[in-house]
Amino acid sequence: MLMLTMQQFDVHLISGPKTLLLNPVVVQSMITSDTRDTEACVAEVLQLAEAGCQIVRITAQTRKYAENLENIRDGVRAAGCEVPLVADIHFDHNIALRVADLGVDCLRINPGNITREDRLREVIAKARDLNIPIRIGVNAGSLGKDLLRKYSEPTAEAMVESAMRNVELLDKYDFQDFKVSVKASDIFMAVAAYRDLATRIEQPLHLGITEAGGLRSGTVKSAIGLGALLLDGIGDTVRISLAADPAEEDGGRDYASHPARAGDEAGGRPDAADAEREHADGGCCGRVRKHSGAGDHGGPGGSNRRRDSR
Repeated sequence: MLMLTMQQFDVHLISGPKTLLLNPVVVQSMITSDTRDTEACVAEVLQLAEAGCQIVRITAQTRKYAENLENIRDGVRAAGCEVPLVADIHFDHNIALRVADLGVDCLRINPGNITREDRLREVIAKARDLNIPIRIGVNAGSLGKDLLRKYSEPTAEAMVESAMRNVELLDKYDFQDFKVSVKASDIFMAVAAYRDLATRIEQPLHLGITEAGGLRSGTVKSAIGLGALLLDGIGDTVRISLAADPAEEDGGRDYASHPARAGDEAGGRPDAADAEREHADGGCCGRVRKHSGAGDHGGPGGSNRRRDSR
């Protein structure tokens, strides 16, 4: 089983300026089990860790769901797995405050449905007190109503504006332990948004193409979008979002690293020996060289200047 301790995680990601050449991009996934079902959630987290996932997100859509995150965390830790757990928060900022006290490792906030500054200020204060990082998770499908009125429809510009509003609030309250994602199911929209955002902030970026599809089609779609960004030197953590078993999301990462397999009728993941060699080599996203020159969309220094959070 993959044993990623919090100490290793901090050294790997929160050690100040870094180069992607020496610091492989970290793979994240999300469980689909009902958060109220402790046994199922713990089993799924352990399955993802075994598959090579290094960060796991768990939804906390209601207070009842949120209360069980403590049991899930305890079950995962009791099994000897230290993979960081991210709480996915929507609409109710009080849930973020509660799960922080319950010991989650990171808070994912959707700025499309938690919009009031006073509420975000409370979350920032709690995160600061407990030394918990925040991810600003913008999604094209849940932009604020004012942005949809302004742009008429989801666009890369609208997603970046949504992200920057929250970045500016975090800056206002001097909270820098955060990362940002601007996900869309449209590859070109997502890539444009990430490239724009990378010129504006130094914090790490979490990459993803949302609702990408099944194992084969979703992997190809994600490989196109995320591959373009990684070649630009943009990206610190990634998730391959598939309409499939979450363990296949890490499989999609392996699958995408073998372009010849895209036409392989046998399909599926590389065999165990291939997977073992990939993990030893850092995986398909493990060695990304930062580009320079006119083609560099990462801004001066790009990802190499970013601080990280989970």
